[in-house]
Amino acid sequence: KTEEWEKDKTEADMEEYVWNNSSSEKNILETLLQIKAAEKNLDVNKEELLATKEVEEYKKSVVSLKNEGDNENTLSQYKESVKKLINL
Repeated sequence: KTEEWEKDKTEADMEEYVWNNSSSEKNILETLLQIKAAEKNLDVNKEELLATKEVEEYKKSVVSLKNEGDNENTLSQYKESVKKLINL
């Protein structure tokens, strides 16, 4: 059962960060769709993008960063995942 006050919880209030439908998921999808559009690659869809290895690594790094906090390891994982996402 969900209490009435629990319905008012924001993403920042969550005890554990949940990727699905998060602002991070929405932002990365929007960014990748814009990149693909600029590359004239309009044949991709959201499900395909979310299923890529690069997005999976990014997802794991964001969840770790949000749940464990920023430390050398989580920041390094995040940095590397972002670089892979944008092909650096």
